[in-house]
Amino acid sequence: MFQSLGVDFRAERRMDELPDAAMMSTLPLSVRVICISLQPQQKATMFLMRQMLINIDVDDIERGVAFYTRAFGLVVGRRFDAAFVELLGLPAPIYLLEKQRNTLPFAGASVARSYGRHWTPVHIDIIVPNLAEAHAQAVAAGACAESGVVDEPYGLMTFFSDPFGHGFCLIEWKGRGYDELLS
Repeated sequence: MFQSLGVDFRAERRMDELPDAAMMSTLPLSVRVICISLQPQQKATMFLMRQMLINIDVDDIERGVAFYTRAFGLVVGRRFDAAFVELLGLPAPIYLLEKQRNTLPFAGASVARSYGRHWTPVHIDIIVPNLAEAHAQAVAAGACAESGVVDEPYGLMTFFSDPFGHGFCLIEWKGRGYDELLS
């Protein structure tokens, strides 16, 4: 069955039956499979997605490893070289990339890297079981708290920046998390 999928893992495919463990093992590790079972007389729908990962530029790799392992309880997975480290412990792996300040992020960039506090429309939210404990752990590791506790319908949250100027939030879900907004 999976042989009929070809190389386009983005496409939705119909299957006559749900995959078993042996079939799943034939897929590349970087592909996640979500099976949605329909009525027994209907076929299952397979959605295949590529894995998500997070790359974070830092100007000192060891300081980055120290912060992210202490702040979030992550562990070092692989060290690809002296300036490229994998961190594990969240649903998506984090890759720290040592890039010196004032270097261009890509050819032709008009703004060089800066590790002072900066705003970006993309940031990481980390879901935690206890916001007060996670807040204390992040600050002890070197995070800068930028807000008090914000009470949202979906949970309690606080805003931070890491030692490299990147923003992140810690969230303690209420009830069904973001699904609380759908009620």
